[in-house]
Amino acid sequence: MNPRKRHFTYQDGVIGLAVLLLNCITSHAVDRYVSLEGGHVPPFTDWASAATNIQEAIDTASDGDVVWVTNGVYAVGGKVMAGDLTNRVVLDKALAVRSVNGPFVTTIQGSGTVNGPTATRCALLTNGGSLNGFTLEAGATRTTGDTTTLRSGGGAWCVSSNALIANCVIRSNAANALGGAVFRGSLNTCLVFRNFTSQGGSLAQDVRMSSCTVVSNS
Repeated sequence: MNPRKRHFTYQDGVIGLAVLLLNCITSHAVDRYVSLEGGHVPPFTDWASAATNIQEAIDTASDGDVVWVTNGVYAVGGKVMAGDLTNRVVLDKALAVRSVNGPFVTTIQGSGTVNGPTATRCALLTNGGSLNGFTLEAGATRTTGDTTTLRSGGGAWCVSSNALIANCVIRSNAANALGGAVFRGSLNTCLVFRNFTSQGGSLAQDVRMSSCTVVSNS
């Protein structure tokens, strides 16, 4: 028998199947692009066809994808969740939304810091969602309805601590009840300032913070 000849075994088959499945999972991720100068042609997979608002790029994406956002103030678009409150950006999938050049040139903007029927929250994140490198400003909440889902989290509202907001500036947001800046979620290396709650609730309710700076909130 040739000692160099290798026979296929059941173990080989199991390993090969595992490698194939891993390749399928890792190759599934797709980059999507957002630019105010984009051509807005779905599925937004290059800069020339980039979406002009963040939410439409998210809506075409799948779990594991990355949505890249270049410079600008993103103040249109969004999605209504949990009642009648519009969120400018809703990460309702386990994907990442990342700015190209950071929070000082890339802004997600609500409709102003007045809580009530005209308010728009900046962002809502589900488990596994991550938002990296943005300024979140001028977000607000309703003054009536469910305390948790409609009146809390002016800057961002997260399902749990398994939603991540990193390298962001969260400023000038308001909530009627809890979390003028953020409700739930995890914050990493964020600057949080000039946010407020009108009913005496907390600035950041049930939030895990790491390496954050928190100043001038009320």
